Amino acid sequence: MIRLAKSVLGACAGTIGCELVPRWRVDRLSLARHLAAIFEKYQVDVVFDVGANQGQYYEFLREDVRYRGLVVSFEPIPELAARLTARAARTARWQVQNCALGRVEESRAFNIMEGSELSSFKAPDSSHVPELSQWNRVARVEQVAVRRLDDVWPALKASHGVSRPFLKLDTQGFDAEVVGGAGTVLPQFVGLQSEVHVLPLYQQSARYLDEIAHFEALGLSVTGLFVVSSDSSLRAIEFDCVMLGAAALQPQPAPDR
Repeated sequence: MIRLAKSVLGACAGTIGCELVPRWRVDRLSLARHLAAIFEKYQVDVVFDVGANQGQYYEFLREDVRYRGLVVSFEPIPELAARLTARAARTARWQVQNCALGRVEESRAFNIMEGSELSSFKAPDSSHVPELSQWNRVARVEQVAVRRLDDVWPALKASHGVSRPFLKLDTQGFDAEVVGGAGTVLPQFVGLQSEVHVLPLYQQSARYLDEIAHFEALGLSVTGLFVVSSDSSLRAIEFDCVMLGAAALQPQPAPDR
């Protein structure tokens, strides 16, 4: 009966140009529509999902953005990367790499937090958002491989025949380091999504205005800010900052007739 009611309501909403959206999807709907417009307008054909965790962004791309192109997910935590690899083996257009991205190629100590989505190269700082202290504390430290986007992108471009990349960063305070390792290839990226912090969750973290200024100095242009999380006082903790890159802003050649 419930399923029938949902079908009837969905059909009725469609006839008046409306869409029924589950409550749990509403918060991310505006970001999804924003990305969908960018992906369509600028013909994005590969998304770099840096800091994939448990594949949440991959699911968001497929279910909400309705993106069907190649996704390359980077996850440094071995057990999470293994699970993603197993899932990707059963799914088209998804590749997983068990590494982090950064400014230099190296092996580096990585803090795996009680809440794995908060894991970071940086040490936690719970003084600004104490309600996250239970999850934002180090459970263990592991050495993980770090690669440079400068080295990763050319090989992927050649092997998959893609040319319009979009870079999503969710590295818990390490986003600028990832971009620092993309110096020669960053101008080829259509756009970038970075999680910037209003309330610091890590020691020596840049604040969101400084992070955005850094990206703008690299030639990126902000298209939208979307709240990721808030504390119990309703203060924003993080924003997803979406930007256009040089590849999007350059005139595209007219199609052959």
